Amino acid sequence: MTSAPKTRSNANRRAERRRKLDENAPALIAAIKLQQGVIAKAEAAIPPLQVPLAAASLRLIAEVQGDALNETRKGIEQLAPALARLIAADHVMAGTVGTSGFPVPPGAPLPIKGSLLVERLIKAIPDALMPDALKAENLAAAARAISAPIISKVKGTKND
Repeated sequence: MTSAPKTRSNANRRAERRRKLDENAPALIAAIKLQQGVIAKAEAAIPPLQVPLAAASLRLIAEVQGDALNETRKGIEQLAPALARLIAADHVMAGTVGTSGFPVPPGAPLPIKGSLLVERLIKAIPDALMPDALKAENLAAAARAISAPIISKVKGTKND
């Protein structure tokens, strides 16, 4: 018998609390919107204050990266002769035994597709680091200069 009145009083307390929250809700919502406005003004004030810091940081970053980027470009450019030879090997294969269906004698090494390897490597290099020596037309010309005499020699013809 004691639990019934207690349950009713709990229900009454919950109902009273809901009623008070419902009454206070508009004021609380308005307070939240006011605080959001204050936060937005404060956030808007931050970027102009960061400009001097950002400018100084960007100058420092450019200084640190400058030499590193130049050294990286030079290092990447040094790959050009090796990459041209990989492409030239594909030309020699195409000009002598073909690109598929040729016999592979026991113990003979299987060639890799150098052109595909070079293409994928070149695609991975950002434009900011891409030296002229690695542009497709320059690599192709270098590869032809390497492969033409080899193909002529293998086929027994003169390269004019």
